[in-house]
Parts: sequence; structure tokens; C-alpha cells
Amino acid sequence: MLSLLTVSIIAVAYLYAITRPAWAVAVVLTMFATEQLLQASSPVFRTHGSLANFIVGVVVLCALTKSFLVGTLRWKHWITPAAVLTLLLYLYAGISWFWTASPEWLAEYIRWTSPYILVTLGLAPLLVGGFKDLKDLRVAMLVIGTTVAVLIILSPGFELVNGRYVVNVDNDSHTNPLAIGALGGMLVLLAVLGPSTEILSGIISLRVVAFVAGLGLGFMSGSRGEVIAAIFFSLLFLPMARRINNLGQFIGTATVAVIFVVGVYFIRGFFVGADNEDRWSSEGMLYGSLGRFENAADLAGHYFKRPIFWLTGLGSAAFHDLPTRSGDPYSHVIVADLIFELGIPGIVLGTSIFALAASNSRRLFAMVMNDPPARALVAYLAAFTAYEFTLANKAGILWAQYDLFFGTVLLGRLFALQSDEQFVAESAFDGEDDADVEDEDQPLDAESAEPHAAPSTT
Repeated sequence: MLSLLTVSIIAVAYLYAITRPAWAVAVVLTMFATEQLLQASSPVFRTHGSLANFIVGVVVLCALTKSFLVGTLRWKHWITPAAVLTLLLYLYAGISWFWTASPEWLAEYIRWTSPYILVTLGLAPLLVGGFKDLKDLRVAMLVIGTTVAVLIILSPGFELVNGRYVVNVDNDSHTNPLAIGALGGMLVLLAVLGPSTEILSGIISLRVVAFVAGLGLGFMSGSRGEVIAAIFFSLLFLPMARRINNLGQFIGTATVAVIFVVGVYFIRGFFVGADNEDRWSSEGMLYGSLGRFENAADLAGHYFKRPIFWLTGLGSAAFHDLPTRSGDPYSHVIVADLIFELGIPGIVLGTSIFALAASNSRRLFAMVMNDPPARALVAYLAAFTAYEFTLANKAGILWAQYDLFFGTVLLGRLFALQSDEQFVAESAFDGEDDADVEDEDQPLDAESAEPHAAPSTT
């Protein structure tokens, strides 16, 4: 019964997303967690692993078509410096097939991920044409993400295996718990970094559920980095989301932070038990962190032993076939990949992308800082991008960084669109000032030139 209800709820949400562009973007950002939920609910989705994601692509195309036909699709600033830099990075990574140590694996990565890159980085940003759409996206993420998280927690198709909450697809494989952990972290950011003006609205209840379900999903999936990053960036960006100009605002923000910390403690106690407690021990988390440093060090060692590759890099996906201590298929550290696999071009392009994202965040925030709902939206988008960057350096590979580069591309698009709107508003204001000045300079007409003239006498 729950399985049928789950499939029905997802179907209704996807149909609705066709009519609401921002909801279609939320469908994209939650698709990997939703894919696992559907696999846990129906053998059809377990047998056809990519079916759920294919449906997401269809939803996006239908939403784009609908927006185009009704004339609401904003093509302006679809192509921004952030988008161009990201395209160049992927093009260079693809060209490195000619010298990488793992050409077969790189070819497979390109084949697997190209449709997702096209949908997430090429098409989805088109559906967010300004702050109104960004506001709708946030609500859609809360509704769809929270619903998916709660259904995953309740689903009998998931089980704890070695401290990880997964679906056993067959006897030899299970789903990736990090995908649902990443959704949990996104929900925590959404719940905490909302505008203070929502306190008295119904959406605050949804934010509370999102907070509990998001943390619960993170703890159950064993996604240590996702939970820690979500907690850290929620607190770091809280002053950005909520203005602190007086004692009352400071007390309000501090109260939110205290409730947040206390909530994390109690939620951990509820979702972490004997079956997954070892994974959340300090020893377990330290071991995982050391493994990432070890991979980066091994990749650096191969790079510096081969001067011929110092300029070009070892080639994308080279880590897969290089001898390393861990034997992992990839380094899990995107910064190491950019430096040692893509060389100087990777360093320049990667640094440019992330520096531009930071600059766009700062300048966009400066434009809307006096608007509480808008500043909270910018704070969330900046925190989301920083969160995804952190995840990319604990379990990431360049070819699967859809959400990270969606964040950087969307920041660039929104900054460009908002700059245009601000320019138009300032021009209109200047025009009004000029009109006032011209009125003051106009000569008085004959009637008004002698306002106190004495009446004529006969």
C-alpha cells in the first residue's frame, strides 16, 4: 500500500512540475534520492535503473516547452561567464581522453553523465528567470524534498547495511547512500536559512519537518560529511539570511542557532543506534577523512613523477588506473582532480569558476540585502553551492558534479538578470529626477507670470 502511494505521489508531483517551471528544477535536484525511493517501491524501477531519471528529463523538456509556448521563458543571460567557464572545463576534461591513463573509464564517464550535465547545467537554469522563480524553487524543494525524505525513512524497501541506509537492488549491488544523505543536507539548509518573515506562516511547519527528516536521512544513510557540512554552513550563513541590526534581531538569530544545535543532538539520538553507531564514532570519521588525504597525496605523487604532464595534467579519470594505496576508482577530491588530472588549465578554469561564484554571491547579496525574503534566498543559494563544493571534496568526481555547477551557473544567471533590473530601475529613477529639473526650469506662462496683479479699474 505504501509503495503504491509513493509512486502515486511522485507521479502527481512530476505532472504538476510540468506546469510550474521552478518545480521542474526541484525535480532535477532531488532526482537521485527519488530514484532510490522508486526503486524501493517498485520492481519496475529496480529492473530499469535509469527509468526514473529518464522521466525527469522528460519533465524538464515538457516544462521548457510549456514556458516557451506561453512566452514566460527568459532566454536572456542563459549563457553567462560562469556557464562558459564550466563548458570549457568539461571540454578540456573530455579532450584529455587523448593522454589520460584511463581512456576507457573516461569514455564511460562521458557517456553516463552527459545527459545529466545537459539537463542540470544546460536546461534547468533556463527555468529560473529571477527571484520569483527562485522563491518558487525553494518552496518546491521543501515540498518535494521533504516528502521524498519522509517516504524514504518510512519505506520498508530500505534497510541498514553496515551502518548505511540502502536498497538492495540485487544480490550483488545496492543503492548509493550518499545520494539520500545529500538530499538530507539540502533540507537542513532550506529549513534553517529561510526568511524570518515566515515565522508566523504555515510554511514554518514544513521547515520543521524538513529539518528533522533531513537530519534523520543524513544520520540513517551514514553520510557523515553531508551532515557535518549541512550543520556548518547552516550556522555560517545564518547571519547572512537574517539581518542583525539591533539587539532584538541578534537575540532572535541566537535563539535559532541554539534551537538548531539542541535539535541536532536530540535527532542524532533518535536516528543513530546500535546498527550504525560505529560509523558516527570519532574514529570512523577520522578514518574516512584520512582516506581522502591519502588519495590526494597518491595522485600528487604520480603527477610530480611525470614532468611531461605538469602542464596538461594526468588526464581526467586517470586516478582509476593508477596504482594507489586505497584502490578506489577515483580520488573523491575534486580539487586534487582539477590540479593533478587537468593541470594548469584545470587550475585556471576551476579557480575562475569558484572565484566568480563567490563574487556573484557577494554582489547579488549586496543588491538585495535590505529585502529580507530575497537576502534569505541568496543566502540559501550561496550556502547550497558551498555545501556542494564541500561534498565534491569528500566523495566527488568531476563528471558527477551536477548540483555544484548548477549552483555556480545559477548564481551567474541571477546576478546578470538582477543587474539588468537594477539598471532599469536606476535609469527610470534618474529619468524622473531629470523631468523634475526640467519642470523647474520652464518659463512661467503669461497667466502665472503675474500671480498678484491688481485688478483693472475703469
